Amino acid sequence: MKLLKTLFITLSLVSIALATPYAETTKQPEVQVVTVFDVAVSYPVPVWQKSQDGSQESEHFSNQVGPNFIAEQIPKGETLENWSMRYVASGVHLPENSKLNIDSFISMSLTPFMRICGQENVSILKLSESPLDATVVIFCTSTPNGTPGSAYGADTGEITVMSLYKVHNTFVKVYHQWRGKSFAVNDNKTWPIRTQTLDQMMERFKAIDIYLAEKP
Repeated sequence: MKLLKTLFITLSLVSIALATPYAETTKQPEVQVVTVFDVAVSYPVPVWQKSQDGSQESEHFSNQVGPNFIAEQIPKGETLENWSMRYVASGVHLPENSKLNIDSFISMSLTPFMRICGQENVSILKLSESPLDATVVIFCTSTPNGTPGSAYGADTGEITVMSLYKVHNTFVKVYHQWRGKSFAVNDNKTWPIRTQTLDQMMERFKAIDIYLAEKP
């Protein structure tokens, strides 16, 4: 866990201008529900979507391979290879004797960011953590190690808000990503997202509800 601890930054190091809590400034967002193995995930619709249905606003993709499940949304007209925003609910169902805990799940979930961005380009703001859940913001200022020909590259960065959960042997994560030009983590004017939008999504994530799904 030493590597993980060195990557976390304090709130004072990131210029996040916290806006008035989202719940106080507008109506509560619409929610959607997806079943991830034995767990139901109720979570707000993506920030670009105005309706619960979203068929005219979002592209939807889902896939399950063995113990891994993923459901993805991107703005209508974009592709999984070249998106500006991406919203994901995913999970893994492990055997009864699994020793994975929430800290290990966080570390496992950070691995793709370390690979694509490089450790030197990653900063992590931990918003909350308990033995069963955690919420982090991942700042990837540049993505020089992305697949050649993909939308990633040294001139591309992304910001991710991610909540992670443990429900018995099922681990779930919900995350919203914004991709744009590379940026400086301590200069929010260079970010690919307005701070108000990031604040809004962090507030929305408080409405995520994870519970055991009813058996058919």
